[in-house]
Amino acid sequence: MNMTKHDLRLLLLHEFKLGHNASEASANINLVWGEESTRDRTVRRWFRKFRSGDESLRDEESRGRLGSLENEQLHAVVGQNPRQSVREMSQTLGVSIATVLRHLKIIGKVKKLDKWVPHELNENQKLRGFEVCSMLSLRNTNDPFLDRIVTCDEKFLGVNETINAERNCNDLAVMHARLSEKRPALVNRRGPILLHDNARPHVARMTVQKLTELGYETLPHHPYCPDLSPTDYPLFKHLSTFLEGKTFRSKQEVETTFKDFVASQPLTFYQQGINNLVARWQRCIAAQGSYFD
Repeated sequence: MNMTKHDLRLLLLHEFKLGHNASEASANINLVWGEESTRDRTVRRWFRKFRSGDESLRDEESRGRLGSLENEQLHAVVGQNPRQSVREMSQTLGVSIATVLRHLKIIGKVKKLDKWVPHELNENQKLRGFEVCSMLSLRNTNDPFLDRIVTCDEKFLGVNETINAERNCNDLAVMHARLSEKRPALVNRRGPILLHDNARPHVARMTVQKLTELGYETLPHHPYCPDLSPTDYPLFKHLSTFLEGKTFRSKQEVETTFKDFVASQPLTFYQQGINNLVARWQRCIAAQGSYFD
């Protein structure tokens, strides 16, 4: 019978409760479970932990790791400022640098051109990016469509919220209702073109069905390329500067501050973000589908 780490820690706690010292506990466990089942150094480390009043069976390393929810936090933190250092991310998240590095690898982030990007692109992904940007550039030359583009990004919703397809569809419905009020001609006649990335909630069957129901065209997107997302390259760069030094005590304060930021920017700021897509498509083409910014 193999002994798991949890089994060993339970035995160590049992030995500690019996009043045995580390050497006695190590000898007792190795006698029953076989030589080298544990070592004196390991037992002493756990006994120090138990003596401090902490009798949990999780080790310190696992306590410092990011779980699934925290992985979402890491995604959001990187998205807010892809050029920040690992040290800055560790301070923001309250975990060690080693933990951040480990989970950057888990979520597939690598450093490229002084920026954290989803991962190194393979040749097929580069070719797909080249094809998409070439097609969009040619389409816009023949039939300009930039004024029909709308974008919706879950980063607007806050770091601690997890987005699934159902929530994404609800957000699209809210966006559609507001767009119908502000730009009825676009919704009722020409038709909006939605620009969003290839995150799972965005490409789920439920989302595709919702967009079809709303009458939205989805703009093809280079896989894994934040360089081509208007919410990534102009918006969050300026938002990070706007939020610098601010602290928030409630979600309402966060939402109010974000609305203040949106209202503080001139219309040309948002127009420029969309219009710059043309130049960015050209840069992606020149880079043969690779990261370029």
